[in-house]
Amino acid sequence: MTLQLTSAVTTLPRRSLQIDIVRLAGLASVVAGHTWTQYPINGYVSIFFVLSGYLWSARRTVAEDVRYQSWKLLVPYFAWLGILALPYFARLMLGHQKVPDLGGRALDLLWCGERGLAPFTAFWFMTALFVGTVLFRVLMRAPRWVYIGGLALALTATIFDEQLLGGKPGAVDVGAVSVLFMAAGHGYRKIEPKIGRPYGAAAAVFVVCVFLIASGASGRMNPRSGNFGTPVLSIAVAILIALAAVLLAGPLARALPEKTGRAITRVVQMGTPVILLHAVPLWLLPDSVPHLIKFVAAWVVPISVAWVLLRFPDSVARRTLMPDKDHHLL
Repeated sequence: MTLQLTSAVTTLPRRSLQIDIVRLAGLASVVAGHTWTQYPINGYVSIFFVLSGYLWSARRTVAEDVRYQSWKLLVPYFAWLGILALPYFARLMLGHQKVPDLGGRALDLLWCGERGLAPFTAFWFMTALFVGTVLFRVLMRAPRWVYIGGLALALTATIFDEQLLGGKPGAVDVGAVSVLFMAAGHGYRKIEPKIGRPYGAAAAVFVVCVFLIASGASGRMNPRSGNFGTPVLSIAVAILIALAAVLLAGPLARALPEKTGRAITRVVQMGTPVILLHAVPLWLLPDSVPHLIKFVAAWVVPISVAWVLLRFPDSVARRTLMPDKDHHLL
């Protein structure tokens, strides 16, 4: 996932295995968090917001970024929403004795955010990321006092999240707050070369963060509903975990065999179907199915769909449902 800021930052290679490793960890945490909901897998989606800031560059204007984020996020969002709506309403009607409130359910789908029920539980992320990335670019091109003021407002909103956040269409409020994570990723990018012992630093951060989460000091975040846990601390913990993952992924990328790296990159390239479709088997499988089987199914289904789409790189389906910079509609 991407994000942007304005300052001179060293350019990453065309495709960074380091970043793909972190993306894979983020995808795994999303799927695991929706499978084993009883465990405090804390703010797993925030890793993509942090990466967006880490990868930000000043190359695009705001208008260019709106177009870029639209084909990357909004086009597959609406395409998959329409496709999954058919089995969703079919199952809804077949599973009820009385005719359900189809109009209300349709409004929930269009509203998205926390009103998006299974299998649409992760769809809010696409619209939130769109809002966050565009807003972050606007802030980065604004005077410094506007940028700092915007971040201060976002942080204040998370402190009073029960009063200010949650229930907004398309999770636009969560997207606006996500600039905090993006700013952290962008700031870290500038100091990363100065960190000399990545394993020790990452291990120390993970130990502290795990302790804060396990002890309950850092409350569980649920960004989808506008809940950012313990004020300030939960956000800080989520950011630190994401940054530690980036730090650790650097030497790991250099140590992995080339074939393993290529396999990781290929899976990450299927990230859009994984985000949007992993909840489908979780929605269809009964509660009696073991969680491990659900977890595997939540990977197999979207990856299988993505594999088919990759067989037809120039098709409208590929450019709509799994776009990339070389295959998109806009």
